Amino acid sequence: KVKDEIEFSTKEAAFLARKLGHLPLALEQAAAYLLFTKCSLKDYIATYKKQCMKLLKRRKVTRPLGDDKSASQRFAVHTTWQMNFDRIATHEEFGTCASLFVQVTAFVASEKIPFALLRATDVDLFENDLTALRSIVSLLTELSLFREESSKRLSVHRLVQSVLQDSIRQESGKLH
Repeated sequence: KVKDEIEFSTKEAAFLARKLGHLPLALEQAAAYLLFTKCSLKDYIATYKKQCMKLLKRRKVTRPLGDDKSASQRFAVHTTWQMNFDRIATHEEFGTCASLFVQVTAFVASEKIPFALLRATDVDLFENDLTALRSIVSLLTELSLFREESSKRLSVHRLVQSVLQDSIRQESGKLH
């Protein structure tokens, strides 16, 4: 689907796939971002590199990434996830509510997350507006942070939850 909607060279695609460690989750999130924003692969790669630098500057390095494959894979997922999360957070109408929901779901079971939890993030918004609920679910699933399991439940990848938990812990550590 990406190939039909986004122009890119084979060289750019191969470069990004290598950067993302050929990880299906990271590649899926990158594709979701590309489709959602309609940006070029060249622009995505530039944004990805900037996001990597931001994350590296922000985190306290306790050990070098080196050849630790799981650490580099985790970093690739963290970077693609952060880019998609930032896109959600800046959504004009639903960014605040969607961001809060994403953060709350970092600490619940990864499957069968009820829409009711989303409603709890902004009772006034959802009181009489199921369209708003559908719009937020669509935003979360289009950017590949969640999957819709049924008409009333979502799921999130456990690695995405783990990355989010680390991010929240790091941010809360700055507050103390």
